[in-house]
Amino acid sequence: MINDQQKIIIVGGGLAGQVTALMLAHHGHAVTLMDATREPTQPQADAESIRTTTLNPFAFGLLADLGIIGRMATPPTPIHCIEVSDERLRPRPGFAIEDRLLGWDNAEAPLAHTARNLDLVEAARAEMAASPLSTLHTGSPITAWQPHHPEFGHAAGMLTDTAGQRFDCQLVVACDGGASPLRGMAGVRTISRNPRQTAIV
Repeated sequence: MINDQQKIIIVGGGLAGQVTALMLAHHGHAVTLMDATREPTQPQADAESIRTTTLNPFAFGLLADLGIIGRMATPPTPIHCIEVSDERLRPRPGFAIEDRLLGWDNAEAPLAHTARNLDLVEAARAEMAASPLSTLHTGSPITAWQPHHPEFGHAAGMLTDTAGQRFDCQLVVACDGGASPLRGMAGVRTISRNPRQTAIV
């Protein structure tokens, strides 16, 4: 069966995939979000409940414009002071003022915000459900990628899932993780480097 309605496909139903889909929908584009799991927008509560994301002012403003911040059950916590130290120079656990390499303070405007991943994902899920331009396709992992298809020469790409359903599209965005299977299918080469960072923020 061919799905010829949606021309922009986001592969990966995590926060990155949802935000990308919402950005496109926000600008008037119909988009399909595809994820291998049955509940792509529901993270593992045990793992995600203690994980947080720090949002710089630009990211915070973007998520606010997309409606995600306003839907969060717990608002992000503002950060007004940031200290950076080198863990190699600290002779004992804890932060000492003499270890400070860099520091920023702003009592008026937050330097950043921190939020629970679980709250961000749930808010993004709610915003996606309210968007008439976003479609969710779940439960069938992508098994093949073709940059073209003999039946759909106009398509920039063709995706096939485990059920044999094919999706032609003009744009495919891989948001399926650091080990992205889609990236491997497309033959995109990656180079990894260890920056050897030692600073504690």
